[in-house]
Amino acid sequence: MMKLVVLTDIHDGGTTTGDAAFRYVNGPRLLLRRAIERINRFIRPDLVVILGDLVERGDAPDAPERYDALFHILERLRSRWIVLPGNHDAPDDIFFRHFPRPPTREEIAGVRTLSFFDSAAPGHQATRSQTDLARARSASEGWDGPILALHHVPLFPRGTHPCPYNFTNADETLEACRIGGIAVMIAGHYHAGFAPLPWGGGWTMAVPAISVPPFRFWEVEIADRRPPRVTEHVLRLPANLPLAESHVHTEFAYCAEDISMEAAIEVCAFIGIESPAFAEHSGQLYFDRDTFWSAAFMPEGLRTSRGRISRVRSYLDRAAAAGVPGAAIGFEVDFDFQGHPVLEPADRGAAGFLIGAYHWTPETAAARPFDTELCAARHRRVWDRMLTSGIDILAHPFRIWNRAKVEPPDTLFSELAERLARARVAAELNFHLESPYPAFAQACLEKGVRFALGTDSHSLVDVGDFWPHLELLDRLGVTDLERILWRPTGQTTPPFKGFS
Repeated sequence: MMKLVVLTDIHDGGTTTGDAAFRYVNGPRLLLRRAIERINRFIRPDLVVILGDLVERGDAPDAPERYDALFHILERLRSRWIVLPGNHDAPDDIFFRHFPRPPTREEIAGVRTLSFFDSAAPGHQATRSQTDLARARSASEGWDGPILALHHVPLFPRGTHPCPYNFTNADETLEACRIGGIAVMIAGHYHAGFAPLPWGGGWTMAVPAISVPPFRFWEVEIADRRPPRVTEHVLRLPANLPLAESHVHTEFAYCAEDISMEAAIEVCAFIGIESPAFAEHSGQLYFDRDTFWSAAFMPEGLRTSRGRISRVRSYLDRAAAAGVPGAAIGFEVDFDFQGHPVLEPADRGAAGFLIGAYHWTPETAAARPFDTELCAARHRRVWDRMLTSGIDILAHPFRIWNRAKVEPPDTLFSELAERLARARVAAELNFHLESPYPAFAQACLEKGVRFALGTDSHSLVDVGDFWPHLELLDRLGVTDLERILWRPTGQTTPPFKGFS
């Protein structure tokens, strides 16, 4: 069986999701990067295909620059990938200066795959050449497995679907595909897309445009003598869900990539959720880079003068200038080895909310051998102090175990859930660098602990991407998000009594 991911119609430079729609974000490139993050981490297909129209105008003076930018994004894919041109793209000889030309035929994961670069025809139609018709007719030579055809414009029997785009020689092309035993045909071009449509020789489909809301791409499984199985991935979040982003970093983070407050706000509007709440590392606002990353401040916390700086006021002023409401500006508060918050009382009063985080133990800071029982004992002591310090959310409580690639003791999940419930502190669901433990999330549900959805974003590609969070909650049987989610707006919600 082949697992295939298909994206199409990126339209970099277009007016809907392109440069004209945003001040701080390139919409098409953000969507492509976000799709690639999901593909690499969660889907892991055998092949990724981009079916054309990568740019809005292949003849524009800046098209080469746009193609090169898209190529460098596609290079991040960990799976094999191929790109086909579309009718908006530059002619093939120019297009394939920027992207590898795919082979006309290859076998991947038990499926023979043929790529067609058909000629454009008036009315946004296509025409298959006699050479390619012959190639289609001979597709099954020396092969008895499933055969897949890839092309930009949809191909289907006339009258079987209202899609206005087809081949000018559709009947002849379909007959050639039937003779060649082509079982599955996948196209783009038609932005609405259509589901697998049976025809005399197999199935044909058109994948929706990733550039058109709600920003979709497809995962397709192809197996011999079975209809293709399609899973649709949507990059825009449903409008009816009570989702709020509670953990976004800023340009003040030492580990920031391309992020800024204005850009993160724009991304949230783009993908359909409320503006984000920002929470910067307190340790990075009080200490210089070397002192923070070496954990040299952890033994004494704010009592040490080593590497001390003061950037809190700049951070708060920057948020005010960006129009961030007071309730949505907070801190990811580092806690030192004794469990003391690295946050001055005067600065604490300026925060709309506080996230507590414990990033090092004395042993991990000194790179000593990992001792899971000692680590658990240190966490219990620090957690008790953190949860009585006034924080609203506990972030990534098992990150130190994840960094050590050691499983935490199972008993800690229920222990911590009980502590969180008593303290009325929310547990953060955070997929940054690791995945939350389902057993811990289940224990929180049973104890009535609320969840804060946070991406812990240091890059725009992650802001508001709650797909893995929602998948986890769905697997745990959660149907009423309003009851279990903490929100960084100061709004009150009815007490959550838990799920038995």
